[in-house]
Amino acid sequence: MSIAPETPPRPGGGITIAPGQVVALVSAVVVVISGAMKWLDGDPGITGYNVPAKFLVDVEVVQEGASIGFVLVVLAVVGAIGALVPRLGFLCWVAGAAVLVVVAVYVYQLGEFAEFAREVDPFADDDLGRGDLVGVGVYAAVVAGIGLVIGGVLRTNREP
Repeated sequence: MSIAPETPPRPGGGITIAPGQVVALVSAVVVVISGAMKWLDGDPGITGYNVPAKFLVDVEVVQEGASIGFVLVVLAVVGAIGALVPRLGFLCWVAGAAVLVVVAVYVYQLGEFAEFAREVDPFADDDLGRGDLVGVGVYAAVVAGIGLVIGGVLRTNREP
């Protein structure tokens, strides 16, 4: 009668979460939340879900099509996929860089919008500029975009 030898348990059989994954997932959630925050300061403030994505290329656009908030949700999903799928870690920093590009173009367009408002409205404040218009959601998106890039770098540089 032979008894089969006992096989030792394999290490790593459970789920492990790396720091890069945590940073990327938290940042992806903050990207989505930033879209619900004020992107255009004022009373009432306008959220990223109220600003059309077409504003990124045309300051005279009216509400039509997808919003900047929707674009942010798509980028957050891409970043989350990069955080969760081992071979797609690079998607985290790609999504983070894309969030930063969206924010940079938006802030640039705010300056163009302020200039357009001064030309069209004779009663517009002559000192109106980007700093007067940028809402807190923009800053949250910047932090989250940087977090996605950092999470992606940590994710792709992880030793096997």
